Amino acid sequence: MIRSEERILFDSYLKNNKEFEEFAATFGITNLYKDSNLQQLQQALYLGLHFCSDRQAADATDCLGDQWELKSLNIGSSHKGFSTANPMTQNIIARYRKSNFAFSIYNGTTLTKIYVTSAEDLECYFERWENDLQKGKVLNNPNISLAHVIKTGIKVYDCELSMYVDDPVLALYKRKGLLS
Repeated sequence: MIRSEERILFDSYLKNNKEFEEFAATFGITNLYKDSNLQQLQQALYLGLHFCSDRQAADATDCLGDQWELKSLNIGSSHKGFSTANPMTQNIIARYRKSNFAFSIYNGTTLTKIYVTSAEDLECYFERWENDLQKGKVLNNPNISLAHVIKTGIKVYDCELSMYVDDPVLALYKRKGLLS
């Protein structure tokens, strides 16, 4: 049984959270606590992306209309990689190949770092997943390793270093050679 002090504190939290829920609703988020919606909204806002609330499409788009996948990892968990899709399918791999990626690292609920990568940086994963699918394997949420993201990504945010790249999208496009 919940003690009355705890229930009162919980109800107070929910009441104070209503304003934030209304803010999130302006981005199409009807449930902050479902499917990493809160983390994905934070990532989109930090990166200057437009959050897409449709769970069947990319997570966000940039100012040029390009698709972005937003992935997160809680560094305090036992996981050493970013989860993808369950189940992984050929259609999802095709969508991923047309997307840029933002990989956010959390310590509990605190955003600590963000790396951005292009789909080309992840091609080794796409090829492996396709090979596994062609062999008839069922892929349930294959991971992208944190080490790979750190090695190939551009760090655009680091709360410990008070580092923030003003235009993370521009930084990625410059590295891809799309802008000078």
